[in-house]
Amino acid sequence: MLVYAQRVLDAAWWRRAWQLPAIMVIGVGVALSTSLAVLGAFAGVRCQFVRTPKFGIDGTVGSWRGKRYGERAPWGGIAELVLGLYCACAVWLFWKDGQYAIVPFLALYTTGFLAVGGLTVVQSRAVRA
Repeated sequence: MLVYAQRVLDAAWWRRAWQLPAIMVIGVGVALSTSLAVLGAFAGVRCQFVRTPKFGIDGTVGSWRGKRYGERAPWGGIAELVLGLYCACAVWLFWKDGQYAIVPFLALYTTGFLAVGGLTVVQSRAVRA
């Protein structure tokens, strides 16, 4: 799906093919917050979408350095870290049991949840400091 989307965007998509693993990791890492948003919408919970600030950066004008953005409470990040550890345990159990086919998928989930959760916690600590 990601390769197809890249092909539709640009005929020379293969130049950006090296970015696909990172896109997959981040896509999996935000699965918890995306799922909670979808469930909230189904339940009729009204919540405001907070747009990520762009810091006035337009093309080559402006810089993100020295500017901060993030949540003060790292609860979402902690939940993602817990999910990452759960997936890591599952990777170990499946590997130990010799069921190697599922290991790459669970490793992707492990990496995604740990990366997004870790970055969320680190950035929320920086905002609180």
